[in-house]
Amino acid sequence: MKLSYLKAKDFRNIRETTLTFGEGVNVLCGENGQGKTNALECLYLFSRGRSFRAGGEAEMVRFGAGGFSAEIGFVTGGRDHTLVWRYFDGRHKRIHNGFEVEKIGEFIGLFRAVLFSPDHL
Repeated sequence: MKLSYLKAKDFRNIRETTLTFGEGVNVLCGENGQGKTNALECLYLFSRGRSFRAGGEAEMVRFGAGGFSAEIGFVTGGRDHTLVWRYFDGRHKRIHNGFEVEKIGEFIGLFRAVLFSPDHL
């Protein structure tokens, strides 16, 4: 599995961004408060269907925004996949390759990730 990109809008402190990932190891670096951990939280949301920091989706909305949207692209088994997660007005929508996914159980596991954080030590 190879992650290709992450797009996020109004997610935590991220107003709008697109991150692209290359082959091998990718490193997120920057000053404190620039959104590095928020980007990882966004990726984790696609993997597990929940945040590793927040209690719910409403906590992931950038202050003053009405909701957030996020999208990832990845390749697995030689096929391209896109996943979209939108949360507005207390309602979420999850989309896989252009088709809405109603049940969270059908969404979790499409993108796999493992999280190691200082809290695990």
